[in-house]
Amino acid sequence: YPERDVRGFHLNALASPWKPWKEIVEEFLKANAALKNGNIELMKEWVNTVLGQIWEEDGESVDVEDFLARREAYGCDVPDRVVVLTASVDVQIDRLEVGIGGWGALKENWGIQYLRLPGDPDKQEVWDHLDELLDKPFYRADGAALKIDCMCVDSGYKALTVYRYCKPRELRHVYAVKGRSGAYPF
Repeated sequence: YPERDVRGFHLNALASPWKPWKEIVEEFLKANAALKNGNIELMKEWVNTVLGQIWEEDGESVDVEDFLARREAYGCDVPDRVVVLTASVDVQIDRLEVGIGGWGALKENWGIQYLRLPGDPDKQEVWDHLDELLDKPFYRADGAALKIDCMCVDSGYKALTVYRYCKPRELRHVYAVKGRSGAYPF
């Protein structure tokens, strides 16, 4: 982009004075051996962190135009085929990130709403807003009101605060969960 005033550069670890080539090659050989045995995780990490590139999975791709053509206008809070609502919460330093999903028969699902609840997770106010969301009815076109049936809150950050929030709400199906990286063995 020669017309831009600000220049950007991309340098990977191969140009780094802090990472010896011997170490880079050893990491690659280890990752490549794991890849040949069916474990992609080390190679994925190597490509991301050493080459500074995005790892792309092999597999089917989606035509963007076809994908966009499948969008649905609900005309209400949730589609009529939704029977269960769930929510996932990620705790950040200055907010809660909340995703609400709708579920129908045969694992059919819809993204219903994505929210950012600003506030310090150490203060009660942001958790009060989450409680309001837990109590909020979402309406289908047929007038049926659905509430969030299950909510999982990631306890990877501010674990004690998350536990204090979730424990008294277990009977409402609010659970503290801990994510992990990598592929699951099932």
